[in-house]
Amino acid sequence: NYLYNNRSLIVSLLTKAEYYFPIFEAELDKRAMPLELKYLAVVESHLNPRAVSPQGATGLWQFMYATAKYKGMNMTSLEDERRDPLTSTQYAADYLNQLHSIYGDWLLAMSAYNAGAGNINKAVRAANGVQNYWIARNHMPYETQQYVPKIIAIMFAMYYADEFFLFPSKPDYHFLEVSRVKIFDKLTLKYGAELLNLEEDELS
Repeated sequence: NYLYNNRSLIVSLLTKAEYYFPIFEAELDKRAMPLELKYLAVVESHLNPRAVSPQGATGLWQFMYATAKYKGMNMTSLEDERRDPLTSTQYAADYLNQLHSIYGDWLLAMSAYNAGAGNINKAVRAANGVQNYWIARNHMPYETQQYVPKIIAIMFAMYYADEFFLFPSKPDYHFLEVSRVKIFDKLTLKYGAELLNLEEDELS
C-alpha cells in the first residue's frame, strides 16, 4: 500500500531518514537494542520533530506531557526536550528498554509505548499471562492492534523502496554537520538567523 499509494510520502521519509536514522541507530546500538525500533518514530511522527498530535503528544517520538515530565524531560517556555531529536531519542530508547525489561518481548514493548503498560498488562492477563504479542494482540485496543503491523509495513516499504524506484533526496545537512546550541534567553529565529547570516529554516 505504501509503495503503490504513498510514493511521495516514502520519498519524504527516506530523505528525512538520511538525517535522523543515524541518531536513532547510535542510541539504540549503545543500549544493544534492535535497530529496527527506529521505525517506531516513523509511524509516530513521520520523522517530524515539531509534530504535535491532537492529544498533545509532541516530537519525533510523540511523548505526552505527563509521560515526558515523569521521565524527567525538561519542558519550559524556553525549551521542550520532546522536540530535541537527540534528547528525545535518548529518553525514548530508555523507555522502550524499560518496557522490554517488563515483557521480554519487543513487540509488546512497542505496543505498551503506544497504549500504555496498563492496557498491555490487561491484554496479557486476558491471554492467560502469555507474554507474546501475537497471542495478546486481540485483547489490545483496536488502534494498538494496528500499531505494530504499521511499523512492520513502513519498515519493509522503506527497506525495499529502491526496488520500486523510490530514492531519497539529498538532505540539506548530514547530522554530523549540525551543532546543538543551548540558549538561555528568549531569542526569535529571525534575530538568530540575522546574527548567523542564515535562513530561519536552517535554524529550526
